[in-house]
Amino acid sequence: EPMQKTIDPEIVALTEECGGDPEAILSIFQLMQTKHGGLTDAAIADVARALKIPTHRAWGVATFYSMLSVSPRTKPVIRVCDGPACWLRGATQAHTSVEAVAGDQYVVERTSCLGLCDRAPAALVDERQVGPVDPDRVDIRELAAQPMPQYVEPRPGEKRVLLANAGKIDPDSIESALARGAYRALKAALGRPPESVVSEVEASGISGRGGAGFPVGRKWRAVFNETRSPKYVVCNADESEPLVFKDRVLIDTDPHQLLEGMALAGYAVGAGEGFIYIRGEYERQAARLERAIRQAEEHGWHGKNIQGTGFSFHIHVHRGAGAYICGEETALLESLEGRRGEPRIRPPFPATHGYHGMPTIVNNVESFSSILHVIANGAAWYRTVGAIHESPLQTTTPGTKLYTLLGPVNRPGLFEAPFGLTLRQIIDDFGGGMKPGS
Repeated sequence: EPMQKTIDPEIVALTEECGGDPEAILSIFQLMQTKHGGLTDAAIADVARALKIPTHRAWGVATFYSMLSVSPRTKPVIRVCDGPACWLRGATQAHTSVEAVAGDQYVVERTSCLGLCDRAPAALVDERQVGPVDPDRVDIRELAAQPMPQYVEPRPGEKRVLLANAGKIDPDSIESALARGAYRALKAALGRPPESVVSEVEASGISGRGGAGFPVGRKWRAVFNETRSPKYVVCNADESEPLVFKDRVLIDTDPHQLLEGMALAGYAVGAGEGFIYIRGEYERQAARLERAIRQAEEHGWHGKNIQGTGFSFHIHVHRGAGAYICGEETALLESLEGRRGEPRIRPPFPATHGYHGMPTIVNNVESFSSILHVIANGAAWYRTVGAIHESPLQTTTPGTKLYTLLGPVNRPGLFEAPFGLTLRQIIDDFGGGMKPGS
């Protein structure tokens, strides 16, 4: 038998850092790519050996995610979005202009929707979110310095619950969040039996905000009733649907709202660990969440023995690497477990067989952010929030919704209002009507 060559010491060190856990394969690949511009055949094989998994499985992961490159690049990358919103705003011309300016300094590639539709045409310059890119005047340095829209001013008729703190707090300072009531709902809940928190969520009638509209309380009750443990809380922040960027705005304006909602979920169902699975293109938002988690732990609102109550809850941020399918909850769990993000057969559902085959709550950023307000103000209050009294089509769905409005309207962007608006109300009352000639 010829001696197998030794594993690259850098890879050995990286795998030791994560305790040799195969689930860390994606972050190991991402760290290596950041340093070396991509992944070589030898590096992929070495990672497989270091993690004690078959080489084909490591290859499967490396080739599945669009942000990983199996041919190392010597230059940084600019990814120009060609999603629907960007395409309508001239992404094709923007791509040509960026290529002309980038010259030999960058590799320029296309990408599907980046969740930057309010900055169309948008791009990622070496993972920095930029836009709008003016096709007639591209200056890469200038682009990178642009601020993100914060949606500070409500539109006439908005009903703000989730966006109440937009522009009023510094998202990178827990002190400013605490001054406006952050973690008050969690503190109150920790003095109640967990079951009563589940009952409150059920009574509120809140439905999931990730698209399917499944009752949140029913999902939580199923996990609460499970006797097997450990249980897990997973936040789906893989916002890859074209024309949707609401979760990005929630994270950018008030990250502690999301963290508090997840901790409430953990307390309610008896879970001690949570994961935020965030798309790889949201590097800035992932870093913001990590900062918020560190601050929450320092102030005793996350981590071990929260506020001396004996309840412990730890949240980890897990970055995706470019895979639209990982927004589907079972594909997300596969990816979280260090595999290709391919959907599982259902049933069983994540509530009984989720992360590691254990009972798992999977909800979206907007759902977890809403939970805090249900617990803080009560189910009865929440049921009145979404009522549109003037509308003949009375909404049956409680609470507010973040709407993203794009295309040739006079006031595109994002706003918060009750469910049950008609398309005419959305376009005329909130969007200022269609642009002339459109």
